[in-house]
Amino acid sequence: MSGTTCNATHTRRTDTVNAIPALHAAADTVYTVGLGNQTGTPASCNPYELDTALLTQIAEGPPGDYKQVIDASTLPAVFQAIAWKIAGRALTQ
Repeated sequence: MSGTTCNATHTRRTDTVNAIPALHAAADTVYTVGLGNQTGTPASCNPYELDTALLTQIAEGPPGDYKQVIDASTLPAVFQAIAWKIAGRALTQ
């Protein structure tokens, strides 16, 4: 994906986007979790901003979802919910 003026960010994002089809082909389920509240754009050069569009794109395809977590203390509950979803799918297959 183009649009960034930051070469390192552009390369990293492009490499990630290019790897998504292989990930989706190999994975049964894909979940992504973004930690923080600084959401950026693909054009951002700030490595601390979340690229929520990219994280959502990674989670699309096979079953899965993107979750944004503002407070790290809520991560255990998020991971527990994901584990329950995965276990529920395993039981129905």
